[in-house]
Amino acid sequence: MKIKVALVLTLISALAFSVIPTLYTDNPAFVFESPRKHLDLSDLNVGIDLTNNLITIDDVNNLLTGKKITFDSTRLELIGSEGFLLLPNVLVSDYINVGLGKLKLGVDAKVSANVTMNLPSEAMSFVFGDYDFGESLDSTFTLFKGGIYSEGGLLLGLKLGSISMALEGGAYVPVVWFDKESVSSFHYSSDEDKGSFEIAISGKQRLYSLLNSLDSSEIDSEELSNSAGYYVNFGAMWDIGDIKIAAAINNYSVKPARLEYAGCATITYEASYSNLKFSSATPVIEYPKGELEKLEEPIEVSIPYEVNLFASYNISAFDIAIHGKFVPDIEYSEFGGYLGFRDIIWVDLTMLPNDLWKKEVGLNFDMKYFRLTATAGVIDAGGLLNADLSKMTGMSVKIGFGLGF
Repeated sequence: MKIKVALVLTLISALAFSVIPTLYTDNPAFVFESPRKHLDLSDLNVGIDLTNNLITIDDVNNLLTGKKITFDSTRLELIGSEGFLLLPNVLVSDYINVGLGKLKLGVDAKVSANVTMNLPSEAMSFVFGDYDFGESLDSTFTLFKGGIYSEGGLLLGLKLGSISMALEGGAYVPVVWFDKESVSSFHYSSDEDKGSFEIAISGKQRLYSLLNSLDSSEIDSEELSNSAGYYVNFGAMWDIGDIKIAAAINNYSVKPARLEYAGCATITYEASYSNLKFSSATPVIEYPKGELEKLEEPIEVSIPYEVNLFASYNISAFDIAIHGKFVPDIEYSEFGGYLGFRDIIWVDLTMLPNDLWKKEVGLNFDMKYFRLTATAGVIDAGGLLNADLSKMTGMSVKIGFGLGF
């Protein structure tokens, strides 16, 4: 038995290579970490994160089994001080890299959806009745930030001793981009002595698009070329024996994209109670239908740039790593830690905005001729080690496949 176990571990050790370029694709310098040194072809990389801090996995399970779902003020413990948060994040990418000694040449393409939706804590406190009569609640907020982007570029990498560097440049187009300057407001006030109250909601969200209609996916090639912006990514990694230290700036916009079409969604609602009379206006919701407005002057849009940091240490069969990401434009940040055994079985714990945690486990087979990675995780508001379904508010799934030699 001991001999068989030793043989298995020896085989794993001989075949498995670094998981870093597979899981943390945000640094172009990690291209040198792939065990496929001459040709690395990946035509399937999909990552999906769905994060919120209101609906839990336990709610979904109750809905599917016909059980009762209760929404009350206890939900505010999940929501927190930053208000309701929804973070759908989708990335689909593929790439080809060719190794020429100390050089790497590559091409890649990807489509990503990086959007945040936010409702303020004051509005959520009103919805769930966590306020006192006579109290006032006021806030301004931006409902949506971010957008849906398409990118494609070329990579040039150079390895000098223990330092790896890579520069990537290409073109990008925001298919849909939400204006972060759009401001909505929520107001509630009441007078305990007079027994009166009033509530008003005024929401506005402007969006810009490459498409002349959100009902159409047809894009003219000339229009696409005229609308494209240009970006660069730069990453570097210092390999010091068992320690790796890396940093990267991604999606730095050299030339903004130009979008010619715009639309605006609005919502208005007012209600009041005074002198034993209740008055309420019908909520009015308007959103873009059919063709969007063509702007006299195209608006310039820059893809949000990211700062990525990474450090790892190898201890025998184990890799320990920390990683972080900051996106200033949408005020998004995350910080996490990774523990892997032979880069085959691993876990990753990442702290997200609004006191949420992403907890992932996965299998990774990154070998000389092929790569297969599968990851599944949950997102919850229960802290570092909590496993309570009532606090799990999201999920993450990643899958990757590659060939080469």
